[in-house]
Amino acid sequence: MHIKLKSCESESGNAPKNIYHSGFTLVELLVVIVVLGILMALLLPAFNSVREGARQSVCSNQMRQLGLGLQQYESRNGAFPAAATGATSGEFEDSPRYNVLAYILPYLELNYIADIFDMESDWNDTTNRKDELSEAELEVFKQRMGFSSNNFSVTNQRIAGQDAFQFLCSSAPARDGNVSQGSTTYSYPHAATDYCSAYAIDDDLHSGYTNTHGYEGPEDSFEKGGLSLNKRLRTSAFKDGLGNTFILFESAGKPYRYVDGKPYGNAYDTYTQWSNWKASMKLNPGIQSQTFNRNKLINHTNVGEVYSFHPDGAMILYGDGAVKFESEDMPIDVFVNRFTRDGGEVEYRD
Repeated sequence: MHIKLKSCESESGNAPKNIYHSGFTLVELLVVIVVLGILMALLLPAFNSVREGARQSVCSNQMRQLGLGLQQYESRNGAFPAAATGATSGEFEDSPRYNVLAYILPYLELNYIADIFDMESDWNDTTNRKDELSEAELEVFKQRMGFSSNNFSVTNQRIAGQDAFQFLCSSAPARDGNVSQGSTTYSYPHAATDYCSAYAIDDDLHSGYTNTHGYEGPEDSFEKGGLSLNKRLRTSAFKDGLGNTFILFESAGKPYRYVDGKPYGNAYDTYTQWSNWKASMKLNPGIQSQTFNRNKLINHTNVGEVYSFHPDGAMILYGDGAVKFESEDMPIDVFVNRFTRDGGEVEYRD
């Protein structure tokens, strides 16, 4: 059956014109949707790759700033800061307890924290020092902490709870929940750091690394990481060379524990604040031997190891200020060579 469209004639008497109605049929619409879906599937990995590349650049830049802070501290004081302080003897006998990041605050454009921190007391001291601060300092503190009234106290513990983006990697998962430890509840953000130092490797690993992974350095070198516990290091202490020694690295995602990119149950740690002296660690792969891998030192777990949320590797800061994205497949002997500062295993970076 043929249907003839009705013609209409213009007022001027011109020839009639047929009227046609155009539009998508259902089949055509479905085809367009399928094509768009295929294009999105093809482009999404590229978008994600570009986004992660940008995050890696930010992370690298932040670590570079930490390196500059350490270099400036060394220039002013003649030595690198200790990985952590709080000893009962030696150079820092009875000194306040702090992580290395607290000592370089003035060099990281974090003066608003450094100026009101009482470095003569522990990082979590609860003494109220409100009366010691000027009105200007109190106003800055009020704004930074988000207080709406003037009824607040100023303590080290509260200042140490100030989150600082300089210590957080943007590739790490958002910390937007609450965790409890005993009677204490921590609300995010609660001043965690994704950038850590390790002052030593567990000496129980020496024989295994020597016999299995070809490490040739002496056992006492395991006690000599890029920074030292309770001791400031002069550049002369880096016998293997500043450019061959790790000084800071990522151990991201804290306070939650992660294994191979996934949360390790509901486990978490409470010593992850950037100012907490316990945030500096002893490298100890296999600290929980039922799940942790002693044969992989990058991106297996963030408990006692180097760990990032970047694909295939992690950012590491060397003693000379260089920041390098190191592969998670770095051989164990190479890793240990670069971790120790005085093992006699001189190796030149790529």
